[in-house]
Amino acid sequence: MTEGRYEVGTEAALRISLADRVDPLRVVALWPRNVAGSLPLIVFSHGLGGRPELGQALPRRWASAGYVCLLPEHADALVGGGLQGRSLAKEFGRLFERLKGRHADFLDRPRDITGLIDWVAALVEEPTGVPEKVDSRNSEAVVAISQVDLERVGVAGHSIGAYAAQLVAGARVSGASGELLSLRDHRVRAALLVSPQGTGRLGLAPESWQSVDLPQMSVTGSADWGAEGESIEWRREPFVQAPPGSKYHLVVEGATHASLVGEGSPRRGQRGVRMHRLLGDPSDVLVGRSTAERGSLARRIRTLLARRTEFPMPRLERLAHLLEARNWKQAESLRGELLGRGPDPNGAEATRMMDQLAEVTLAFWSAHLADGDRTRQMDAEPPQGMTLERR
Repeated sequence: MTEGRYEVGTEAALRISLADRVDPLRVVALWPRNVAGSLPLIVFSHGLGGRPELGQALPRRWASAGYVCLLPEHADALVGGGLQGRSLAKEFGRLFERLKGRHADFLDRPRDITGLIDWVAALVEEPTGVPEKVDSRNSEAVVAISQVDLERVGVAGHSIGAYAAQLVAGARVSGASGELLSLRDHRVRAALLVSPQGTGRLGLAPESWQSVDLPQMSVTGSADWGAEGESIEWRREPFVQAPPGSKYHLVVEGATHASLVGEGSPRRGQRGVRMHRLLGDPSDVLVGRSTAERGSLARRIRTLLARRTEFPMPRLERLAHLLEARNWKQAESLRGELLGRGPDPNGAEATRMMDQLAEVTLAFWSAHLADGDRTRQMDAEPPQGMTLERR
């Protein structure tokens, strides 16, 4: 992916003690190096079971354009955490089931974001020293974070991370007694939601977005269905249901759930060959197969998950689950993604798409975060292959 104006500094060992957490919050920091003056802040929340190291394409591009980006590692992080094979697949399956259940299980994510902003605020207030509640070997990272302008704070996220971003931005969810619960952080000035959830999931209802009065951009792809097969129109609901005024909705033609954050599936070398042997010819869609054949594919995936570690196991686990649930549409989308039916994540087409997406999202941040002017509107037009709505 094309870098921006500044060299990007990286710190992956930032650990912060927060009042609401038993364990320190690990944070990956990305910042523009050798920049004088105050800097805007973007907190980016990763997807279900992921880690801050995954899907960094957009935050890294934002950092190279002059933004401090902090990527917290939430409690549901699994990938790269030491679990392998059957254990990783089993734990991801449990996470996926929780995604359909109690949304209270994921309310720690917006609280992580607010706690992280609290920590940044404390650091800004005492810039000559590091607060006691931080463990970092990289003083340059701490110095950069101490330059944050607390009047220019944005929040972003992908998938379940977009859910966290919505709540911090003011979306409300049903509480234990049926009331609408707010976890809004009023220091946040703008929100960018990549693959956000709509109504009927995780406590979200049509009235959930009535209080979202700040600038918001939602992003989805034409192949970005919900976990239970919801159409891309479902991902448009945070845009439609929120009050008008600096609201934007971007659709990227051909983009899948993972490719929107620069992640993709193997399609080169022996690993790609083995993936094709497992999942079959990309042109042979699941719709044309019998229920027995689909069930057989699910069993083959389960067998592989039990003994191999080199495949993208969380997504294979999800594919097996979708096949067993007979959710053919979503299963076919994910299968195509795993087979590389979309843009090659390492190829020119995917690089071009991510560069274009980075430019559109930077136009959003520039309009609503870069200089603190809350009256400015984003006037950029999307490139070919992307459709932008405004309200």
